[in-house]
Amino acid sequence: MRRPGNLGGVGGSLADKYSWVPGTFSGYGAALPYNEGYGAKPAYTGLSNGLNPAA
Repeated sequence: MRRPGNLGGVGGSLADKYSWVPGTFSGYGAALPYNEGYGAKPAYTGLSNGLNPAA
């Protein structure tokens, strides 16, 4: 099933809007790099720097 914002074929999303995390791990609802409006959250910078440390 495709949902808006689903960038991968794993059935997930990079935004909190469709996250399965809150229903599985109580208290960890903000586990993804983008918020429900697809705005970058603070963890995005860490992820970006880790993937491209020369940037």
